Amino acid sequence: MMEHWDEFTALYENHYCCYDIASESFADWDMPGSDDSYDNFVVDSDYFITISGTTVTVFDSKGNESIYENFTPLGMSTYSVVNDMLFSGGTDRECINLRTGKRYSVSDYDGWVVWYLDGSYIIRQDDGYIKVAESELIGEEIKS
Repeated sequence: MMEHWDEFTALYENHYCCYDIASESFADWDMPGSDDSYDNFVVDSDYFITISGTTVTVFDSKGNESIYENFTPLGMSTYSVVNDMLFSGGTDRECINLRTGKRYSVSDYDGWVVWYLDGSYIIRQDDGYIKVAESELIGEEIKS
């Protein structure tokens, strides 16, 4: 895609599009949210997530839709899906287990969750990576 960056950014200014790796060409975005009604997107191999304000809409790989209200609104780079958990950064940290729909508090950390390895989450920070045990990172369930 870097070879076509100028072309991609010119298209992006007018509407959402995607790059088809197989055909090496751009195509119109036909996923939910292509009407500019969403603030952020998170794409994972098993989930497509749209975030509008404090509302999170999750589509799983089977097309099932789940909606979560009052999720911490943050910038795009602070959301991540790791180990079927949607993480939100910022001051009111929380995560959603996308398999069960349960929400949990998350301990304070500097950076964003990028990987799960041997019962621990790997967090990318400005100056490197840290490994935090799952039991230390994910706290109590948040009751709605």
